[in-house]
Amino acid sequence: MAQHAEMLDLWRRSLLKTAVLFFPIFVFLEVTARPFITILFTEQYADATPVFMVYMLIFLRSTVETGAIIQVFNRTMFVVVGFFVGFVFNVALGLLLLKTMGRLGVPLATLITMTAISIVNLWYSGTLVGASFLQLLPVRELLKRFLAAAVPGAALWLFHRRYPIDNIFELAAAGLSYCALYGALCWLTRLITSDDVKSLFGRNPV
Repeated sequence: MAQHAEMLDLWRRSLLKTAVLFFPIFVFLEVTARPFITILFTEQYADATPVFMVYMLIFLRSTVETGAIIQVFNRTMFVVVGFFVGFVFNVALGLLLLKTMGRLGVPLATLITMTAISIVNLWYSGTLVGASFLQLLPVRELLKRFLAAAVPGAALWLFHRRYPIDNIFELAAAGLSYCALYGALCWLTRLITSDDVKSLFGRNPV
């Protein structure tokens, strides 16, 4: 159906726009995870860095709003059931991994559970609009956006291996530098256009 095709196109475009914002946040905080934690919460919390990095993977997963199409079709009960089943599974897996891996097991259990729920929701969304799993996800375009975020992230990581981030001002400078590099790369590769910039300020493209 034409409406399903339009819905799929809208969902894919919204996903790509979200990725342009979420991917750089994820990459920057992964690269600067340790100084981010120790500067904001003191060196006593340095051991929390791996936990924070796993939770950032959960943040990355939230780039994909997997329940939107299901809600449009008024199949919210599927989402509700999935939430409760996932909750029970998450608690059980979290307790198991906590015993075997320590505190890192809890965020890993959440990551595994939420990823599984997302996959199921995407599969069901695909059946609703008559699309395959891969048709739902514009994989090539997502990879382009992730690479655009990863390249300045790698440059930042290499630079700060030699010149570590030691205070809030250096962390802020690192953030500004990363944003500038990422923005320039997106502009040069046309991942962000002038119409995208206008839409951020509530102005409709001409």
